[in-house]
Amino acid sequence: AFRDCVSLREIHIPDSVEEIEEEAFRDCKALREVKFGKGLEEIGDEAFRGCVNLIAAEIPVSVEEIGAYAFMDCPRLESITITQNLTHIGRSAFENCTGLQEIHFPEKTQYSIGMDAYAFANCSSLKSVEFPESVTGLNGAAFSNCDSLTRVVLPAHLKYTGDRCFA
Repeated sequence: AFRDCVSLREIHIPDSVEEIEEEAFRDCKALREVKFGKGLEEIGDEAFRGCVNLIAAEIPVSVEEIGAYAFMDCPRLESITITQNLTHIGRSAFENCTGLQEIHFPEKTQYSIGMDAYAFANCSSLKSVEFPESVTGLNGAAFSNCDSLTRVVLPAHLKYTGDRCFA
């Protein structure tokens, strides 16, 4: 829809939008801020990949799934809040978000959260992660090459961690 739109700086997604489809805003190099509507349920694969100036993207409570590579290569994104209805974070969803310093998880969620491989790989500014009990699994290399990561708190009921999860 707006892929490669070089002058787009800010977008307000209306409450009526339920899904942002694949590559909708991919490589919008000037995009700095996204305000999602309250009706959004899914952020598609590569939806914001390569938005190198994206700083703020507050995910609404209504979102259930973040697709593969959705925010990959967004080096200025500083923090992300995982909301209580989110059930799935796709492969490499936040990979190479080198400015990402914080991931906020809700204390309690309605569903279990699964994270695919490389979900937060190469987030070199990330310092600590505390997972809530709702995180049931971390797939291979989910946090690989997070060189600044010094503190990880895993949930008591974690069922699996994949190969090189924190390598």
